[in-house]
Amino acid sequence: MKLSDYEEKNVRCILKSGEIFEGEAVAQPAEYCLHELGVDEEALEFGVDEILDTDTWTIHESEIAHAEIVEGPSSALRSLHFACHDSFQTTRWSGGTTTQFLIFPRDAEYTGRNFLWRVSSAVVADAESDFTSLPDYERFITPVKGAMTLYRDGKEPVRLE
Repeated sequence: MKLSDYEEKNVRCILKSGEIFEGEAVAQPAEYCLHELGVDEEALEFGVDEILDTDTWTIHESEIAHAEIVEGPSSALRSLHFACHDSFQTTRWSGGTTTQFLIFPRDAEYTGRNFLWRVSSAVVADAESDFTSLPDYERFITPVKGAMTLYRDGKEPVRLE
């Protein structure tokens, strides 16, 4: 199947890197990619207009391990990543350590706050500590082992078990 066969269809695209993109795809011919991106091969472009305005991801044919048309509309790009233990990053913070498993986009940096999402696990070593403030992100916190009480901006404490 040529990449042009995926034009304006909901596509699941598995990259050789292990990443998975799923969403509505726009096929870009090799001539366009050469002129606009400097790469002489076809590509699929996935957009996330509703989330990031006009940002898109362009996946070139040589990066694709498998592509297939999937059922149902996709309202936005869904991107999945596979992580290997070798790529985990552990850093210290005021109350313990945090191990980052995944961050998206992959070249994003936590300290630069230029990521869309991040999956990490913290070891809280101190009885009391402050989590890093992340006002522009929605945060989900749950203990993996034991329990903890969160105190947030003068609100009632929340016990997590």
